[in-house]
Formats: sequence, structure tokens, C-alpha cells
Amino acid sequence: MCWHPRPRVLVVDDAPEVARRIVQQVEELELFEVAPPIDDLAQALHAWETSRPDAVVLDLQLGAASGLTMLATIRASARPCVVVVLTASNEPSLREACLAGGADRVLVKALDCDRVGEVLRDLLGAAAG
Repeated sequence: MCWHPRPRVLVVDDAPEVARRIVQQVEELELFEVAPPIDDLAQALHAWETSRPDAVVLDLQLGAASGLTMLATIRASARPCVVVVLTASNEPSLREACLAGGADRVLVKALDCDRVGEVLRDLLGAAAG
């Protein structure tokens, strides 16, 4: 599935501290090439098109925009890409909507934020190790 020597990861979150924490955590694994985090849906869509990441860590709520918009764009593409959705809500209906939309995994920020690197490693499999 991976197109690069080290899988490329794009982090999209409008909370700067959360984004920095995720980038740092993923970089510490030394398995991935991590792009600078993006906090805006339009910029994120552009970065996805131009940088061709192998995985996207995607905040469900990006200000007034929804991460589901980006998820739909990714899944409409023929290009393979792992998508891990982060949400502040533990609401089952949101989780179901994300999975139905094509998310590979849905993580609750308050419970699972420290597991993003581990989840990416598991989802990208041999390409990350």
C-alpha cells in the first residue's frame, strides 16, 4: 500500500497543541515521514492532493468545516490512503458515520490521542516497519 520509502503522514487538526502532540508522537517512532500539521480543510485537501500521503490523521471538526468532507474526497479517489479520524466526542453515531464514510479507525481525543502512532503502525503494517 505504501508508495514511499517511509510512509508519509499528514496530520489535520485545528487544535495546535493536539496537532503538535500527534506529530511528535508519530515522529518519535522513526517509521514515518510526517508533514507539518495543517489546521484548515482547504489547505488539507490541497496538501493531500500534492503530497500524496499514505495516511491522514484527520480531526472530525475543523472549525466550521467537517473532516467528513475530506474523508469523502479521499475515499472517492482511487489512491489508497489510511485515514484515522480523531474526534472530541465519544458518541457512537459519530463513530458509525466515520466508519461508514471510510475511516480505517476512529479515535476519541481524550481517550486515544496517545495511541495514534501505534494505530498508524498497525494499519500501515509492513510498510512502516
